[in-house]
Amino acid sequence: MGHESYPVRVHICSRIFCSTIRNKIDPTPTPMPTLGSTPASPVPPMPVSTTTPSTPDSNGDLIEPTDDGVQVISGGVLNDKAKTLPTPEYPSTAKAVRASGTVTVEVLVNEKGKVVAATARSGHPLLRSPAVKAAMGAVFEPTILSGKTVKVKGVLTFDFAP
Repeated sequence: MGHESYPVRVHICSRIFCSTIRNKIDPTPTPMPTLGSTPASPVPPMPVSTTTPSTPDSNGDLIEPTDDGVQVISGGVLNDKAKTLPTPEYPSTAKAVRASGTVTVEVLVNEKGKVVAATARSGHPLLRSPAVKAAMGAVFEPTILSGKTVKVKGVLTFDFAP
């Protein structure tokens, strides 16, 4: 009982098959519009922004106006400013594939210092959900600007290592 060989048939192309493929491809090019012709669907004009543009405060942070009258400032990386910053869980599925690295989560902190929105912007897909969950548990001191509490938009970074 040695190695058995099996006959191999190679068939490159039959005339029927090739002509069928050729007939399915439309060789007629799509005509290009000519100058002066009207497009089939006109492009709508760009919307005009009715909001006030962001302006920097005395610290150089950007202040964005909001519909509810509460200002939002850009706080950059917020890890060192958190009163409480939970450590994210390292999922067993991520450990199994040795997923590691930094996950960056964009957060919005309300006037009371609570994270009200968090979105992972970069990092391994298996690590994003635990990072967002940890970010939602972060607590900050309220930020006061000109005597009023303001919302803060910034990022939190979480490092995962196996």
